[in-house]
Amino acid sequence: MYYKMIVIFVLVSVFISSLPVLHSDMSTPTCPESFSCPNRIPLEYPFYSATNKGCGLIKVSCISNHTKEIQLGKHSYVILPKVDYASNSFIIHNKTFEKLVNSTSCEALMNNFTSPEPLLYSISIAPLITLFKCRKKHNYTDDTAAYFHQPNYNSYNSCKDYNFYYKLSVRRHLIRVILLIALGAGVVTILIIIILCLKKKYGLRKKAECDVNVEIFLKNQVFLAPKRYSYSQIKKMTNYFKVKLGQGGFGSVYRGELRGGNLVAVKILNELKGNGNDFVNEVASVGRTCHVNIVSLVGFCLEGSRRALIYEYMPNGSLEKFIYGRGSSSNSHLGWEKLHQIAIGIARGLEYLHRGCNTRILHFDIKPHNILLDQDFCPKISDFGLAKLFLEKGSMMSMSHLRGTPGYIAPELFSRNFGQVSHKSDVYSYGMMILEMVGGRKNIDVEVDHTSEIYFPHWIYKKVELHEEQLGLHGIVSEEENEMVRKMIIVGLWCIQTNPLSRPTITKVLEMLEDDLALLEIPPKPYLSSPPRHVGSPSTE
Repeated sequence: MYYKMIVIFVLVSVFISSLPVLHSDMSTPTCPESFSCPNRIPLEYPFYSATNKGCGLIKVSCISNHTKEIQLGKHSYVILPKVDYASNSFIIHNKTFEKLVNSTSCEALMNNFTSPEPLLYSISIAPLITLFKCRKKHNYTDDTAAYFHQPNYNSYNSCKDYNFYYKLSVRRHLIRVILLIALGAGVVTILIIIILCLKKKYGLRKKAECDVNVEIFLKNQVFLAPKRYSYSQIKKMTNYFKVKLGQGGFGSVYRGELRGGNLVAVKILNELKGNGNDFVNEVASVGRTCHVNIVSLVGFCLEGSRRALIYEYMPNGSLEKFIYGRGSSSNSHLGWEKLHQIAIGIARGLEYLHRGCNTRILHFDIKPHNILLDQDFCPKISDFGLAKLFLEKGSMMSMSHLRGTPGYIAPELFSRNFGQVSHKSDVYSYGMMILEMVGGRKNIDVEVDHTSEIYFPHWIYKKVELHEEQLGLHGIVSEEENEMVRKMIIVGLWCIQTNPLSRPTITKVLEMLEDDLALLEIPPKPYLSSPPRHVGSPSTE
């Protein structure tokens, strides 16, 4: 309720503009076009200076170098410096009213701001407040409701003879709304911070429980688990991670050296996901194996969130860099006989995992990237992060989620309508890998010259089915090599049969690879159709 400022709007009418013409024939003093007080903006007609009487209708007095007053009726008001020429208005200051408001005097509410004659200006009070003044002892009739509804108004009852009812201006109401919104936003922000803190606390608790579970597992496997190293020892053996061998979704691999001079590959795992299954799977599965075609786990590190696995060093890296790229020097360097030996070695490693251990192990991620080659190109199965152990005598098992790499995943892992998940799922992945070894390319390749070649298993099946002499493959120079390649193709096609019951066991695969070609039957054509030419490669490494 602070009526501290009043805005004066100068209304220059036709009548006013014609006044100089009416007075032109009279004897009047010479009036300046404009005048101003010191350090103030100049004013024009209808205002006039107190020193030039008769030159206007509204008197303005210069009472000091920094102050000028305007006379409105019987009262004088100080003109503030700010002038709005666009709306022909300026602001005046009512000092008397300000003193009454600051003293919380009821007399301020009795002030009258009616305009004096002549009516040459309009008055606007800011902030605008709708105010009703009602006598306390007066008995109002129901007609009062025609003016305002009291419950919708704020009331002020501290004055002696009157009660006042008022509403705040839109601006003040808007400020209140903004404050409420800001308060609500503050409350929401605090709630979000609390939720994030609780989530982080829960995550830390879950991580701590996971660490405890992993530690308990390692203690229970004390006779099977390899040597445990500290993280400082890991940094020392890798020369502070100087030589990087590779990187994948699991983490990074670095070359290291043990005290005896033996080279090792140190896999630094990414931050633990889930409940630590990947780390536990690696230690549990590889730690209990001992086979020439299974990579050896030399040791591990578990120190808070830092986890590492230490394997024997494979100088020739993974199989994948030797098989992709038709006509490449690496492919010709290996030769078909070496590829045939590698295929047999991988099958022997899988047979050991499926039948040779007291606890059966299903790998679920057989692919060229996970086959490592030593200095003599002896293949070794690696990366047991997705492996699953099972003790049951039966070969079937249940799965809670999809495992493997697209392009190598058996159909039954996508849908149980194709059959039960078992060791035959690894056989399917092995078959897809063997066909890629033969083709020197991904099984699905949209960049080939002919549409019929997009899905390699279908393309090569036609050639084998028709007993074509020339398979159209690179580097076959003898009949012996031709027989090796045909055996690998037939075995691969048997392994990728859609129905798991139609696939051979890995033991049968070994027999087929080592038997005569004449004893092998050509399998039914795999009925999973090849994708259209525009589809991109499904392989996700």
